[in-house]
Amino acid sequence: MNYKFLKTTPYIQQVAILLICALGWQIFPDKGFGPYLAINPHDIFEFIFIALAISFFASLFIRFVDDRYGVIFAGFLGGFASSTATIHQMGEISKADHELLQLASIGALLSNVATLVQILILTHLLANNLFLVLILPVSFGVALLFATALLIYTFDQNTSTGKTQKVNLPFNYGSTFALGLMLLGVTVISTGLNLEYGSSGLILSAIFSGLADAHSIIASIANMLKSQALDLYDAKMAVLTAFTSNSLFKLALAIKSGGAPFAKRIGFAIALCNLGVWALAVFL
Repeated sequence: MNYKFLKTTPYIQQVAILLICALGWQIFPDKGFGPYLAINPHDIFEFIFIALAISFFASLFIRFVDDRYGVIFAGFLGGFASSTATIHQMGEISKADHELLQLASIGALLSNVATLVQILILTHLLANNLFLVLILPVSFGVALLFATALLIYTFDQNTSTGKTQKVNLPFNYGSTFALGLMLLGVTVISTGLNLEYGSSGLILSAIFSGLADAHSIIASIANMLKSQALDLYDAKMAVLTAFTSNSLFKLALAIKSGGAPFAKRIGFAIALCNLGVWALAVFL
């Protein structure tokens, strides 16, 4: 019997599922359907593909690259695709192997760096005046995330930092599909609020849109700024509200996917980052 083939079978199954998701991502139309035209099948399959791919490549990094840094690397890169999906997958990883708790927590924190970087990129491209008032507080938030990740790596003695087992990390497509559907519902609500109430419902819209994506509301804010339907201060508050809403949702997701040990590490860093961003944005 070919025992080597049996050992690689989980990877073959995962690749098959990834290919199905990628096929759906490319085949389904990239346009809105349903209420407020907010249901986009292309985006749904893209999210699911990204979430599952993070787990798959993290597993490969651990098996073939480096036990200690594979998860961190996967978390950091995954954040640029979807930080929400990355938090979910890092929590699943930490629960599957306690030896990876510290490293999965760091990977999850570094995925949040991508969220802040994307806020800066989008505001720079779409609303440069908004970018100028956000660059300092957002950059400070990035620095705080790196600092807390370094603290966890240096001083966290509750988990091992040695060699971990060559594990095949969780590939929980059931929970990933459920998360995708939940975020779809949030997108419908936030899109409806934005279309129905415009600038008058901006903060409420920012709260709901932030649950799914911290920077999805920036395009709408940029259009309101250009049409002078919104002043710069209110635009800044809306972006920060979406970021904080997204942070709270990620913390809830960390509790669900990784449990208290994972969530307390993520929660401390997320709270510190939000306090720092808001403090500089309000008082400077």
